[in-house]
Amino acid sequence: MKVDHKNKMFQIMIKILVCMYILIFYSNNVFSETNKNILNKTNFQIQAIILSNLGSGLGLSYKLKNNLWFNLEQQTIKGTMSRNTNGNSNREDSDFDTRTVYANLRYYLTDILDELSFQTGLIYRDWEAKSLIIDNSNDQRKGVYTVMYPENGYNFGLGLNWFYTNGLFSSLNFVKIISDEPSVDYELEGNYECNLSCQEDFEAKVDKYSPTNLFFFNFGFSF
Repeated sequence: MKVDHKNKMFQIMIKILVCMYILIFYSNNVFSETNKNILNKTNFQIQAIILSNLGSGLGLSYKLKNNLWFNLEQQTIKGTMSRNTNGNSNREDSDFDTRTVYANLRYYLTDILDELSFQTGLIYRDWEAKSLIIDNSNDQRKGVYTVMYPENGYNFGLGLNWFYTNGLFSSLNFVKIISDEPSVDYELEGNYECNLSCQEDFEAKVDKYSPTNLFFFNFGFSF
């Protein structure tokens, strides 16, 4: 299966914009109670990550005090990609499987802007990515490129949140991951070579499809 990431990302952004419009319109016209008042009445949150560039997932939150909450979230995504290289003489078949876990402190900045929040914390990444280099003329394997990602890192971000009087809430978060750069192990077979230009091309692809600027659209229930 070939993945058209540009079209996929465009479709996701359109869905988020539509959801934001509906949520802002709905909250402004139906619910008059502020986020601050609703947060004061609840101690737990459970939420689903509906849209994100690192896949779907689930999250749990517990109020420590006032507007300060502790959050645990996990999301996963996996898939395959394929592209021709070296003047179409070779094919690069790639598989990726990622699981990302977040442990955050989130503070709702309701005294500044009722919908605004800030978060920071740790991440754990269990990311696997591997590319097989195939000779298009005979379908023989010529090499394997394995990407190794650092497991630990940090994250921080800002969010917009809409809490409703029936316990439902939604949020749109923009998060930055800070971690060491991934490394690549090049396992070559026979007389096949991957020179510096070849490695730079592959590692540019790794950077492109290993996002560190993330967005999340979440929907959940507070109680």
